[in-house]
Amino acid sequence: MTYEQMFSVDFTSHDCFAVELSFTLLDWIIMDRIIEDKTFDFGNVDEKQLLQMCFNIFPRIRSVFHELADNPHVCDLITVQRLFDSANKGLEMLNGKKVTLPIFKDAENETPMDACLNEGKTFNAKLVGFLFANTKDYPILHSSHILQNAVCQAIKWDVPGIVEYLQARMIRSPHLATERMVANELLESKKLVANGYQYATEEFPIWVDKAKVADELFDPKGFPKRLRLCFFDIPNISDLSKESDEFFNVLADSDNLDLFSNTITHIIINNAWSELRSFFFWFMMFPYLVLLISFTFWQTFVIVDLDHQSLFKTTD
Repeated sequence: MTYEQMFSVDFTSHDCFAVELSFTLLDWIIMDRIIEDKTFDFGNVDEKQLLQMCFNIFPRIRSVFHELADNPHVCDLITVQRLFDSANKGLEMLNGKKVTLPIFKDAENETPMDACLNEGKTFNAKLVGFLFANTKDYPILHSSHILQNAVCQAIKWDVPGIVEYLQARMIRSPHLATERMVANELLESKKLVANGYQYATEEFPIWVDKAKVADELFDPKGFPKRLRLCFFDIPNISDLSKESDEFFNVLADSDNLDLFSNTITHIIINNAWSELRSFFFWFMMFPYLVLLISFTFWQTFVIVDLDHQSLFKTTD
């Protein structure tokens, strides 16, 4: 028996969102053609059908973007761009509501961006730059929190658009965008400068209490100024973690000068230096200075004249 509709979700609460999707046999047939038929033309599929497929989850928790990453022969970016544009304008099937095309990890713990940059598979640099460009303005914590590895690999391979993606993930917090919060003076002890801008950083949960932000960052006695309160929503890149080490390793090897003129890159580097400065001095610089001083003392005062030291004399 063939079911016209295999899967349906409907959330009709006006306070949240409304979604109505169907997962049909046609979706499976199209996906099978993408994988098996090297002459398949992605652009011949109806746009509404393609949009519906973008919201479906296929075997091994894969999306249509995962399949396009592994099968570049059907990757028509003009067609895919129309899908992102339609989602951005509002879908007729959702009464004109704007949506975001989902980015998620598959059973192998890879996002579509990771799949594109996997050297062991089909390397698809064209698609990954396209995906970064079309997801850089996604809502806060939509998918960027699972893209740490993909961002590092994109820097390594100098993927077009990665600089813009990093800068765009400094997202103004709607939760903190109140007049009482955005007109304050930063604590003098927290002030730093990046690209000519004064700023202060602190780690907070997304829905942090406003009073806690004020206590940590603001000087109640200072002269109020207009502030832009943002979250950088790619976690672990800006802290002392494995992902942070990977980020700095690829950054050190990068020849892309635009990365180093980026404000968020300056902030991440400044933050890492402020945390590692004491360790660097006491465990790397200080031992070296002790060795240098000891060697200088030995050369200057202990070995005054090698010719007069019997220990070093030689006989003919």
